[in-house]
Amino acid sequence: MSEQVSVLEIFENLLREAPGCETYDIRVTDWFDDEVQNTPESQALWDDFVSDYQKIIEEVSRTWGQPEFNGNYEESGFPSWHHWVAHLAYWRRGEAMAYIECDQQGSEAPMGLCIGVKAGEELAEDYS
Repeated sequence: MSEQVSVLEIFENLLREAPGCETYDIRVTDWFDDEVQNTPESQALWDDFVSDYQKIIEEVSRTWGQPEFNGNYEESGFPSWHHWVAHLAYWRRGEAMAYIECDQQGSEAPMGLCIGVKAGEELAEDYS
């Protein structure tokens, strides 16, 4: 049986290995068909994704402190270096930003929870 790697360890590996932009999928669903879209089951699944997002923030915050930003694209302070998502939190780590995002780009689209690192030119991009 293999030992489970913590999200913090994955972040540290991404920071060490990523000169620009790297991501790691924590959890991603398949596309949703018409019967599953906008149902209590899909809402429960989304709630579960958001709960996992919050748990990861709590885990990382115990070591790195509170994120510099935790919110969505409609909130003041949302970074211009990231495309809009439902939930985003990030921590400044040296010259890089380590982030977690939780999103679904439409009722039929997959739900996703991922972590990533952006640095260098990737932080200069402007998605606003």
